[in-house]
Amino acid sequence: MRIVICGSVNFPEKMKEIEKRLKKRGHDIVLPYSLIKHSLNSTEDARKLKESSDYIKDIKPELTKRHFDEIKNSDAIVVVNAEKNGISNYIGGATFSEIMLAFYVEPENHCFQTVDVWFWFNSCCLAKKTADFSRRIYGGGRRLNL
Repeated sequence: MRIVICGSVNFPEKMKEIEKRLKKRGHDIVLPYSLIKHSLNSTEDARKLKESSDYIKDIKPELTKRHFDEIKNSDAIVVVNAEKNGISNYIGGATFSEIMLAFYVEPENHCFQTVDVWFWFNSCCLAKKTADFSRRIYGGGRRLNL
């Protein structure tokens, strides 16, 4: 399965951890391009990138368009929604737009899973993760094992 990892670039360590776990299970994983192009390995690296003078005008639009293209060509997204600025399970505006893009592109074919609390799935319902809920989404208990 081709899976795109989404979320704030403030979580590069967590994203890379999830990437490793999913690759071990045979999935094709796509990280946000910013992690690779700008060698983001920590929250501090992300902060420095965001403080650069050309981030909003030049860098962010390029990275967003490229990531949206990856989402359009994926089977699933995994949203990394760790704590940010004291907010548990943080999902910001850019991440929310990634979720909605995946849903819009092919809701029947995309499955959505976040690392900490929520699943988003093709009947456009947001609900807390439970074993029964996982069985209903992925069929017979089959789900992405993170």
